[in-house]
Amino acid sequence: QLYLGRYRVLYSALAKKTNAYWITGSIYERMPSGKYRNRAYIFKPDGSFVYQDKIHLTAYEKTSGIIESGEKLTVVATPWGNLGVLICYDSEFPALGHALGKAGVDLIAVPSCTETLHGALRIQISCQARALEQSVYVINACLVGECPYSEMIDVSTGHSGVFAPMDEPFPADGILAQAQTTKPELIICELDFEPLRALRQGGGAVHNYLDGHTQCSVEVLD
Repeated sequence: QLYLGRYRVLYSALAKKTNAYWITGSIYERMPSGKYRNRAYIFKPDGSFVYQDKIHLTAYEKTSGIIESGEKLTVVATPWGNLGVLICYDSEFPALGHALGKAGVDLIAVPSCTETLHGALRIQISCQARALEQSVYVINACLVGECPYSEMIDVSTGHSGVFAPMDEPFPADGILAQAQTTKPELIICELDFEPLRALRQGGGAVHNYLDGHTQCSVEVLD
């Protein structure tokens, strides 16, 4: 909390200097309630910012007793399309992806921190599933490396990646770009949003976005 103001000033300045949108790794921010929220900031080219709080807490966060859940999803309108953020564990819940898809997002950013291969693969597979279900791009930025002075992020692993729906004209596996190691890497990937919009309007071999937003009843039988 001591450096929160400087943190905002730094990334606001970087966003203005580069004329770009910056989505930072999430941090714990103290709330008026005295508890903390896991919060990711989206800094805009004009230096202003909004944020997304983590909705679903992990078991570790729950047992801490000092972390609380966020209450809403935020969608940011940009010149190229709408942007949403799902922090780590939130990406594993189809309902949140569905809500963002219904709100018209084109890109979902997923900052994540996982200690094991199990966790890293859960996040990657969830990101790819959200890309398929909602016909959106998903960018997963993984925290990697060691931080021995912090129990929460002492060891982090994963392969950051950029994912698309598994449908033409995209790659069969939906992977547009991915880190080759679990060490820090820079990934650059150019995205064309028109093919996504074509999928959402009924193009492609399957229509996950259109069919997934229909309603059905459930009958439970003895």
